[in-house]
Amino acid sequence: MYERVDIDADEFNHPYCGPGLADFDDDGIVNLVDFARLSEAWLTDPFDQNWDPCCDLDYDDEIAVGDMLYFSEKEWFELVDMLNKKLDKLVERFN
Repeated sequence: MYERVDIDADEFNHPYCGPGLADFDDDGIVNLVDFARLSEAWLTDPFDQNWDPCCDLDYDDEIAVGDMLYFSEKEWFELVDMLNKKLDKLVERFN
């Protein structure tokens, strides 16, 4: 009766870095490489040499706890959840 409507919510672009938000290297997954980049920018602001605007995930002009929370809750744990579901399906196939 009703058709699915794509509102492009999954195609959000970071104002500096494009799609993917915490997928800083744009390889399609959020992993330790991305975490390392966030770590390198940790506790910086736009006036610091190590400032990385892509890591400012909460857009408050500092790389701090809010960005880490966004990274871990919105991106990292979604990846972990997806991998756990795939692992569960694989285990089911062999049981």
